[in-house]
Amino acid sequence: MNFNFQRRPQLTFDLKSPLVRLVIVNLAVFAFICLVQIYGKLMTDPTIFPSAISALSVPADLSALAAQPWTVLTYMFFHYNLLHILFNMLWFYWFGVIFLHFVGKRSLLPLYLLGGLVGALLYVVSFNAFPLFKDALPISSMLGASASVLAVVAAISTYKPDYSVNLMFLGAVKIKYIALVSVIIDLYSVDSDNAGGHFAHIGGALIGFLYGLSLRKGKNIFAKGGFKWKLRKRKPRMKVTYKRPETDEDYQIRKAEKQKKTDIILDKISQSGYQSLTKEEKEFLFQQSNNKK
Repeated sequence: MNFNFQRRPQLTFDLKSPLVRLVIVNLAVFAFICLVQIYGKLMTDPTIFPSAISALSVPADLSALAAQPWTVLTYMFFHYNLLHILFNMLWFYWFGVIFLHFVGKRSLLPLYLLGGLVGALLYVVSFNAFPLFKDALPISSMLGASASVLAVVAAISTYKPDYSVNLMFLGAVKIKYIALVSVIIDLYSVDSDNAGGHFAHIGGALIGFLYGLSLRKGKNIFAKGGFKWKLRKRKPRMKVTYKRPETDEDYQIRKAEKQKKTDIILDKISQSGYQSLTKEEKEFLFQQSNNKK
């Protein structure tokens, strides 16, 4: 697959990018598993490697899942063989660059995690709901970042469906068609030997599709403050009051009282200084001085 990003995102390697960091995490976990496999062979212990795989893969059986709930997260960073991780990471990186360009860095990790979680959920639910998987249920488990990757692919393909990339032997192809073909293949493969993986792919793609639709509406739930819902405030009712007009006599009385209070405060200042005034006296004196301007 050959991508040509003219006037658009460039394939760059930036360690500060969440895309690059996610790829590195996946590669690091894969390297760790390879070391575990080598160690198991050196120790002639055939149980070490399968135990490591079991500890990181999400099981379909509910009782097994309850015993190791962390696997709903670890499985999406774990790959079994080189071709699996190579394809997933290339796919993820190519579409991730487009995603970062149009959506931004803040949204990539949340979408990756949510796509993986929903993929795991659909996998577990499907294997427990359909009789076809009854015999495989106790021993079935799933691993790989495909659901997370498909979430990113579906999201950007929904948000920018007419964005095109150059594919080897095919030329310019709109990404919406690439995503659509991927989902169709998964739908027609749910009864295959890798049924769990295809169900997970569909779950991730569904989340990506819904997120892409929200982006097209101008809403980004993963942006800063995206989860804050502002409640519509009720406008206060207009309060109507009726005030009796002030007579000249009332005005003179009010004026005399204010002057008397002002004289008392000024006398206090001359005797004890301004700092001796109370907060209320200072505010009154300030209001009076403003009224005389």
